[in-house]
Amino acid sequence: MGGFWVLVLLTLGACGGAEGGSDGVPLVFDVPLSQEQAVEPSSGRSLEVQDPVLAQDANTVPAGTRLWDQLNGYDSQLQGEVEAAVYQGLKAAKTHGKLKSTDCRVAAVVLDLARGKQLVALGSKRAQRPASNQKILTAIAALTLLGGNGSFETQVEALGTIEAGTLRGQLVLRAGGDPVYDRNHENAMPAWAMDVAQLLARAGIQRIEGDLVLDTGTYARPAPAPAWPSKGEHWQEYCALAGGFSANAGCLSAVLESTPGMLRVRVLPPGHGLKEEISVRKGPAKKALDVRVGVQGSRVIVGGTIPAGIPNWSARFAHPDPVALFGGALIFALGLHGVEVTGAVRLQVNAPPGTPLGAVSRPVLGQLEAVLLDSNNSVADQLFLTLGARGGDGSRAGSLGAVQTALADLRLAAGSLMMVDGSGLSRENRVTPRLLAGAMAGLLEQDPAAFDLFLLALPLAGRSGGLANRMGKGAAFETVRAKTGFIGGTSGLSGVALEDGVPRLAFSILVEYPRKAGLNVRAWKPMQDRIVQSLAAWIQTHPSPSTRR
Repeated sequence: MGGFWVLVLLTLGACGGAEGGSDGVPLVFDVPLSQEQAVEPSSGRSLEVQDPVLAQDANTVPAGTRLWDQLNGYDSQLQGEVEAAVYQGLKAAKTHGKLKSTDCRVAAVVLDLARGKQLVALGSKRAQRPASNQKILTAIAALTLLGGNGSFETQVEALGTIEAGTLRGQLVLRAGGDPVYDRNHENAMPAWAMDVAQLLARAGIQRIEGDLVLDTGTYARPAPAPAWPSKGEHWQEYCALAGGFSANAGCLSAVLESTPGMLRVRVLPPGHGLKEEISVRKGPAKKALDVRVGVQGSRVIVGGTIPAGIPNWSARFAHPDPVALFGGALIFALGLHGVEVTGAVRLQVNAPPGTPLGAVSRPVLGQLEAVLLDSNNSVADQLFLTLGARGGDGSRAGSLGAVQTALADLRLAAGSLMMVDGSGLSRENRVTPRLLAGAMAGLLEQDPAAFDLFLLALPLAGRSGGLANRMGKGAAFETVRAKTGFIGGTSGLSGVALEDGVPRLAFSILVEYPRKAGLNVRAWKPMQDRIVQSLAAWIQTHPSPSTRR
């Protein structure tokens, strides 16, 4: 696994490296049929028109089957406010560095969910990198294909003979894509292993004289997706791998507990299969926290200094093989429940059938907040691959096909969608704002109950997730739920603005720009916040005639 990876937590930055942007660029607009060009505010300069208006309009679609990704129309006031906010963002980008006029691309769309209309369109048909906004499609596809009651199902089988409480043979588990992750605890494996132990107990098995066989089925072998960050970042939590099996969402957790007379260091989950090298010491109270974690070959290393006065500290970082992590952690946890496995962990595709003992079932809903609120990349990728595996092909191509099927079920055209992972971490991903907003609108129309689950898992403006420190006042405060997104040179914000707690507007804002440090904070986040504040204020002056639900 390459060299020693180092984490200095006090200086840890965001994923993706530096960012950048520009002002004075020829923006790309969608325009009404009667309009041939858009005009830059205050300058009169013509802007590039992107593409012709689609022939399909909501008025030509039978009631109840609206094509949300093909709506036309504008609200001139709101469109103007969005354009003005974009130019403010471009101006801020220009002051931050000398850039070419064609360096930045801003695309946005706003849909009125109550009236079935498009209100804003700016480059909305152009496919751009979505960053973590892609998790919206992953979550919506899961809710569409698996339903609100969908689950990860890991089948457990006994292959061999059972005599006097001993299975002489193999314990076979067939992959169900469960990340075995609890966002509120450092180690979810003991509870998961308890379910396996109970299945074994019902079959009269207390000891396994043989191997633990992990059948990964059609799941892709754990590996970085194309165009992921460089190898030097692969130890980071945001680059944790996914596969048919995983534990702790593919990560190790270094947990430090400090008291006046003791310093305890644990690497969880136990049974991770790596040799631990721990060299952490206490330092003076005023000394900076400097704890380094990483994996080098077969070793996991935790070293550095924790200042006195810091009682607890933890960090997550990627294990090199989530399937091996799962197998070792499960054997260890089964031992805690009184079940001994004498053999090793063995991977096999299409293992021979054994005697079914049952299944360990965990709700997909239990991971929705990890995907949307916490923006956990590994859990999102695990869910993406599971959608493909459920359709018989757990490769990345098969998983894209599953997402396309879900979008078709919502009467949306996948079109130029490029989706090589479920997280948005890859720089090869491409999606249009129309499709992101249309997917949210389509799920609301087709399955309001599932949409409620999706909505509640999104960050709330000024309160939670990536929006905890954004839009803490103004019309958007506590009235907007949205997914943030960032990788170097890419920024996104997509979600829903509420009217009296009811979804009213679906929106998506995507930006691509040169990778220049700090530009997202200086230009694009403020631009996105101004746009969303305008949407929330617009709702106040344009109440819906009636609620849609």
